[in-house]
Amino acid sequence: MSGPMQQFVDIVSKDRSTQELNNNVSRVFASIISNPLLSTITIVQTIVLIANTPQLVNHKLGKLITGFIVINSNAVSSIFQPGTTNPSPTASIYLQSNADVTISVLFF
Repeated sequence: MSGPMQQFVDIVSKDRSTQELNNNVSRVFASIISNPLLSTITIVQTIVLIANTPQLVNHKLGKLITGFIVINSNAVSSIFQPGTTNPSPTASIYLQSNADVTISVLFF
């Protein structure tokens, strides 16, 4: 990501409809900003996976991952976590594919 999320800036208006809209938008943004799944993500691009071979990937979160989403792929494939023991789960994750593929992944 490009940095921390920015705070929503409230506006003050004498118009009741505008103030209600601002209050509603402010509440929505507050819930988004406070969600740890949305504020602690990384995107790792150009991960090359060889079919049926576990690949150690640095997820760059500095914590245990909650999950991941493949956001780009150059081939039809199934991406999963194999049963390989990971010596450093706060820094990396093993990924495996059923086909040769290059992917980009969002980790959270």
